[in-house]
Amino acid sequence: MGYNLQAGSAVYGVEAEVYRGFRTHQLSEAVYARAGLAQGNVLLFARLGVQSGQSSVTWFNTTTGATSTDKQTVFGPAVGIGAEWAVAPTLSLRTDLTTHWSDFKSTSPGGNQLEVKGVSTAVFGSVVYKFR
Repeated sequence: MGYNLQAGSAVYGVEAEVYRGFRTHQLSEAVYARAGLAQGNVLLFARLGVQSGQSSVTWFNTTTGATSTDKQTVFGPAVGIGAEWAVAPTLSLRTDLTTHWSDFKSTSPGGNQLEVKGVSTAVFGSVVYKFR
C-alpha cells in the first residue's frame, strides 16, 4: 500500500508492506520512501526504509536435554531498486530487489551468548492495482 506524487517524470512517495515468509511463515513489515523516474509506461525507482520481522533461536542443553526458545522482533534499515510497468491505466506489474540488515542477540539460560548480524536480499514480484 502506498501513495505517490508525480512532477514531470519524477515520481516520489511512501509505501508500506506486510508479508509472510515463504519458508518461515513469519510476518515482516516495512515502511519505505520511494523515488524514481517515469518514462512512458515504465517507472524505475529506488527506495529506502526500515523493516521489522521475527527471529528466533532455540537453545538446547546437551546435559539435561532441556530446550529454551528466544523469539524477538528485529528492526533494521532496508534499501531497494525496482521497476514497474503499467499494463493498463490502473494495473501494473512490478519487480524489486530489496536488501535489509538486522541484528539478533540472545543469551541462553546457562549464560551463553549468541549475536547474529544478518543481511538478507530478496527479489519480489507483484501486481499493483491503482485506486482512482
